[in-house]
Amino acid sequence: MPASQPLCYPRYDGQPTSNGVPIPPLLPLVPPRTFSTALYHNLPEPANVANYRRTSHLVPAASPRSLTFTSPLREDATRSERVDAKSLAKALIDAKIDFETGPAQRQYKGRSQATLWNCVDRYVRRSPPIDHRNRGITLFLTHATGSPRQIWEPTLIRLFGHAQAVSSLLIDEIWSFESVQHGDSGVLNDAELRDVFDWQDQTRDIHNFVLHYLPTHCSAASLPLHLEYIEARPEQRPIIGIGHSYGGTTLIRAAIAKPELFQRLILVEPMITPPTFTRGKGLNLLLWSALGKPSQWSSRAHAKSDLSQSRVAKAWHPDVIDIFVKHGLVGCGDARAPDTVRLKTRPFDEAVVYCEWNVCYEAWTGLKDIPPGLSLHWIMSAKSNATTGGTAMTQETVWRRAENASNVRVDAGHLIVHEAPDELARELIKALSGCPLVPLPKSQL
Repeated sequence: MPASQPLCYPRYDGQPTSNGVPIPPLLPLVPPRTFSTALYHNLPEPANVANYRRTSHLVPAASPRSLTFTSPLREDATRSERVDAKSLAKALIDAKIDFETGPAQRQYKGRSQATLWNCVDRYVRRSPPIDHRNRGITLFLTHATGSPRQIWEPTLIRLFGHAQAVSSLLIDEIWSFESVQHGDSGVLNDAELRDVFDWQDQTRDIHNFVLHYLPTHCSAASLPLHLEYIEARPEQRPIIGIGHSYGGTTLIRAAIAKPELFQRLILVEPMITPPTFTRGKGLNLLLWSALGKPSQWSSRAHAKSDLSQSRVAKAWHPDVIDIFVKHGLVGCGDARAPDTVRLKTRPFDEAVVYCEWNVCYEAWTGLKDIPPGLSLHWIMSAKSNATTGGTAMTQETVWRRAENASNVRVDAGHLIVHEAPDELARELIKALSGCPLVPLPKSQL
């Protein structure tokens, strides 16, 4: 292949390796109940990020939810300073398997009235000002397991810099969406999180936000902390969804159910596999890694030093480590050690999210039926494809919906957002505009 050609997976022309799995309908959304909005956690202050203004907002998550009524494993794990990662991993898998049985589904599926929250960050363009006669695009971002919504910001800073040089590309607004166990959302929802999690609820949270809380029009006007509920959207804003790993999987599942919500999807290493791929050993390794990692430090400085030297984060870009230390940690509230911090996303809750396979299979199954008018672009790792089943299986997946689809492989591992914000921003710009790029000057990074 000529050096000028990007590395990608060639067209897959073989027979499907699986017929897939049944795709159940998602539970319908119920309008939010009246509840107190006195939430006891400080969200980040507004800030200027390049030529955009970032603000943080809250929306109630989808209701009802599929949750157990008690969480004995979580209660024990969060009380203990140390856990037996292997034993707890097995218990979590067993709890998920039990949760998927017929009797448990009848007891818990859509039965929980727990009030959970999603935090979202809005980046709205300040310069040049938004012109409603020449509307730009809106991006909607979903993150990987274990990371706060701000993990996208190093990529966004580079994206903003590149976009200024592409006259045909106008990005008015970006929304970075946070799952209920992660970051600030996880801190707010701490009392309501359980031993199991159904990724269909994250899919419904995406629907809930886009259908009922995304403002009807983009403008530079300030928005309230609690975004207003919209009963029926008068028109659908064109949205380009961009999802990483777990976030990409649930974004595809959302599009399978409601493809009209999105104009285009850009999928960064989504966890989408046919049911012939069993996670087995790989799932155990993920759970052991999550449950065994440090979660508390005597200060942010110690946390940064520890993360920089850790096996998990050693490949991360320094800017990503900085943003994680800034937005992924919260004070422990210990008056005797006021500088002590912990992960906002508790290791237990990260592990719970890893314990999923059904939605990964549903997403793979439904890919082929997504209408061809919805463009799909895959940004995949050139270093590893273990999380997507190996080379042949990943090739089949990215071409399962072959019409109006494309893919590229970049020189990073599965955590592309964390490891390669420069390369990812360049690929996003190319995907959004089709224009070639030159490296950004350091002054713009």
